[in-house]
Amino acid sequence: MSGEDFYFFTYNVLLILKELNCTDGRLFKDYRKLPFMVDVISDRHLLDILFRNDFGEVKSPVDRKHLVGSYTNCKIKTSEYLKLLFSLEKQGYVTLSSSKRSSQIDVTLNKGAISKEFFKAEVFNQEKEKLSALKSEVKRMSSMNFETLISKIYMTDGVTRWAL
Repeated sequence: MSGEDFYFFTYNVLLILKELNCTDGRLFKDYRKLPFMVDVISDRHLLDILFRNDFGEVKSPVDRKHLVGSYTNCKIKTSEYLKLLFSLEKQGYVTLSSSKRSSQIDVTLNKGAISKEFFKAEVFNQEKEKLSALKSEVKRMSSMNFETLISKIYMTDGVTRWAL
């Protein structure tokens, strides 16, 4: 991924798939959610904004600007994540499949292709904790559609309202 830490994104994608139990055939619906989820679990300030506002309307202009920046950056990174997933599929770490309901791509982690020790690394404990906190607030992230996840994280009143 140009200008970014490819390994960091890779680990977080694999971690999200594992922690949401999207392994060995159980699907993570619509890969487009991944950049947004990675951004939330890797940006402490972003997660703090969401919890401080109970995942509702954000009144602070500084916080809204941070959320708009996050949303915009994630939209830009979506195609890079698809390239990453194709690379991971080629190496046998994930399986990609076309969604039956839409033209979107679903993902499953091939758990047997990754060493059990890989997920035990303590260096990413903070991301695991943040993902756990996010899971407690946003249920069924792996199966909800893209628009629902985005609305839960970013759009109480819509991204366009934040830009005002």
